[in-house]
Amino acid sequence: MAAINGTLYGVFYGATNKLFSTRSASLKVDVNLDDVTTKDSGGWAAHIDGLRSWSIDFDGVYDETDAGATSMTPIEILAAIIARTADAECAFKPDATTTGTGWKGNGTFKSITLTGDMETGIKFSGTIQGNAPLVAIDKT
Repeated sequence: MAAINGTLYGVFYGATNKLFSTRSASLKVDVNLDDVTTKDSGGWAAHIDGLRSWSIDFDGVYDETDAGATSMTPIEILAAIIARTADAECAFKPDATTTGTGWKGNGTFKSITLTGDMETGIKFSGTIQGNAPLVAIDKT
């Protein structure tokens, strides 16, 4: 099995707006496993599937010089949070030239942090919070 290059995957907000100049992104999917262990469980933990949630964390270097019409910059993310922009389709998926599985669902920008340390490029990081089911998308 061949390893998949993380550089080929990106974070998208809306149908085609790729988050510009990211360095890393993580898709996190959780399920709350409520404990229903009893004395009759034979010493084994028991649980029921509870609330499911997902989010995408991202970080990058602030750079708008090559941002195109289908790229989303930190300033546009900040504007979406300030304006309380409604949910949009979000995805963690391969770029247009790569095959492979990705995931999408409706989500909203939850946070963005801009960091300007001395003598380094401005960095940004943030989170998209899922607000609907996450589904797999296959680009074969």
